[in-house]
Amino acid sequence: MDEETLRKMAVEQYLKGKTPVSIYSEIGRTRPWFFKWLRRYRSEDPEWYKDKPKAPHGHPRETSPEMKKLVTNIRVTARGSILQSLHFPKNPLNKS
Repeated sequence: MDEETLRKMAVEQYLKGKTPVSIYSEIGRTRPWFFKWLRRYRSEDPEWYKDKPKAPHGHPRETSPEMKKLVTNIRVTARGSILQSLHFPKNPLNKS
C-alpha cells in the first residue's frame, strides 16, 4: 500500500471512531506521523495527503543580480587599472 493511501485510510478510520493509538500501532507508524496527517486533513487542503516540498521557496540571503553585475564591473575595471600600472596592454593581442 502506498503512503498516500495509508494516510487517507488512517484518517478515515479515525473519523469512524477508532482511537489514534490503535490506528498508528496497527499500521506500524508513530504518534507524530498520525497527528501530522490528521492536522493536514483538518486544514481543509484538498491535497492534504500529499507530501509537501521541503526545499526553501527562496534564498533571502542570495546576492542580487544587480550587485553581482556591479562587483563584476568593479573587478574588470580594477584588473585593467592594475595591468596598466604594470605597463601591460589591456589586451595583449591588440598592439595599439
